[in-house]
Amino acid sequence: MLSLPVLLQRYRVQHAVAVSAMRPDQAAIYRDTAGPGPARHTLLMLAVVLGAALLAGIGRVVRGGGRTHLSCHERGRLLLVPVAEVLYFKADTKYVTARTVDREYLLDEALTHLEGEFAERFMRLHRAVLVAKAALAGFEKAAGDDVEAYGWALLRGVPDKLPVSRRQWAPAKAALTG
Repeated sequence: MLSLPVLLQRYRVQHAVAVSAMRPDQAAIYRDTAGPGPARHTLLMLAVVLGAALLAGIGRVVRGGGRTHLSCHERGRLLLVPVAEVLYFKADTKYVTARTVDREYLLDEALTHLEGEFAERFMRLHRAVLVAKAALAGFEKAAGDDVEAYGWALLRGVPDKLPVSRRQWAPAKAALTG
């Protein structure tokens, strides 16, 4: 842990850089609206001392959770996919497919990262599949010669069937009934 004088010195250096990077009109507004003394530098001080990651965490708490949208790059455009509309995520090599009732979106995110961020809304069915708990309609056992899955998850609103691993079979069924 760094001492307060060291933190203050780092803050002064970063503050000087931040203010010098502002346009003159921005710097004037910043100086006029921030007020005198230590109150002027509160946000910059927080950013230096607490760090950007902690401030992002505070933002999630204030907003009431994680991200509300996921970004998808498609044909040079940036699309925002509402997390509330996603029925499932399915991993395939480097990319993850997010499926909504209407269509599929290709995301450049790790399935494990999505699982950690949206653990309240999604659950793992298979090493390559996360499903929205609200989208589950039921389950069916796989045929004896089916090597891809132990069973299949049936979804509301789409005809897709998702593989369920043997290890996830009991927790998934319990989540549906409980």
